[in-house]
Amino acid sequence: MCRQPLPPGGTRERIVTTRVWVAVDAGGSSTRCVVVTADGSCIGYARAGGANPISRGMPTAIAVVRQCIAAALEDADRPASAVHGVVVAMAGLGLETPLQQSVAESLRSDGIIADVHVESDAVAAFEAGTHRTSGYVLISGTGAAALRIEDGGVAATADGLGWLLGDVGSGFWIGQRVATAALEELDGRGPTTALTQKVLDHFGIDEDRRRQRDESRRLVSATDLLVRVYGGPAISLAELARFAFDDVDDEASRGILAEAAAGLATTLSAVMAPSLPGPVVVTGGVLAGQPRLRRGVVDAMALRGHEVELERVPDGLAGAVTIGLRRAGVVIDASRHAHIRESLRR
Repeated sequence: MCRQPLPPGGTRERIVTTRVWVAVDAGGSSTRCVVVTADGSCIGYARAGGANPISRGMPTAIAVVRQCIAAALEDADRPASAVHGVVVAMAGLGLETPLQQSVAESLRSDGIIADVHVESDAVAAFEAGTHRTSGYVLISGTGAAALRIEDGGVAATADGLGWLLGDVGSGFWIGQRVATAALEELDGRGPTTALTQKVLDHFGIDEDRRRQRDESRRLVSATDLLVRVYGGPAISLAELARFAFDDVDDEASRGILAEAAAGLATTLSAVMAPSLPGPVVVTGGVLAGQPRLRRGVVDAMALRGHEVELERVPDGLAGAVTIGLRRAGVVIDASRHAHIRESLRR
């Protein structure tokens, strides 16, 4: 159930229950939807599968969003006709217009006749972290990017180029270097690292082969590892990123994370403007989930002359709520924003 703490001021505002807002955070692996009242209190919640239009296709993404909205309205015990506005935070830069039209048309067939707005998941993540409308968002999940937000819109971007051309400091980028460190130990180019055993275990390299004499073991293990890596999707290397955070004393791991933090700091610095020192919101499974990497980014930014504080958010759901209420004319100050975030905690 959604938490419904008292709104700012300490007393429950009387809300016209026939007017509610719907916010959706459509991610690659899962989609979350909430129904909120005008004060930002969550009264309905639902979760569904992934709805990234790039990886899953637009028809599937829209179908999942519709399913999630319907379930959230049922949880809130509100009819479709009660919806006053819908915000869908979704990946897919440049797809907002066709997505917005398609989502709006689909929701009309479900009885939702309301303002529908599709927003970048990065902008929603920024709005989830602060009540301010200008600042920065730094992302490191499977991919990585930085954006400068001005008056609620994207003013500048850096990286976000995908695993083949960029995404420095992302889960894929870290995972690829973890695999490389293991292979460099196995073929004699690199130092001994705890990463090697973890990578071999991850791919299920035969235990008996490790008992062969050292040179033969290394050759066979390296060959098996190559077969497994090249036999799967490249992006699956992101699964190896977690190993870099396991051992604080492992030299190879420290080097990978230092390089990742420096790369993310370079990306963030590229979009920073002297007149806008912050705030800096960080999100994505890697950056939001790993305090060591966040500390590394802060240290790397300090070396560049930027003293930053990072506001961590798990996703853009609170941001989608914030955007929707602002579009309806609701003033979102620090207290209201804190209330929205608290209401969505579960």
